[in-house]
Amino acid sequence: MKDTKYIVYEDENTGIEEMIIFAQTMQHYDVAHQLGVVDIVRGAGFVRIGINRKGMIAEAYGKSISLNIPSREDKDTLILHRVLGFI
Repeated sequence: MKDTKYIVYEDENTGIEEMIIFAQTMQHYDVAHQLGVVDIVRGAGFVRIGINRKGMIAEAYGKSISLNIPSREDKDTLILHRVLGFI
């Protein structure tokens, strides 16, 4: 399994929480800053996507050090599943 990073922010127009997934080489703060969402990030951390005996798995976990914002593990995992089309 390969881990990547993510941020979840609340879209100011729709109120919907959106997830951006990006490479581990990038900093959470830099991505949020480039998108102009630093002040509206709700969750941040790492994404693990892989395959096990049960099939595809995907989970959000951890914390962004550069933003000092933790993953909301269960809630962010549900958003990840929506983004990936699992639900």
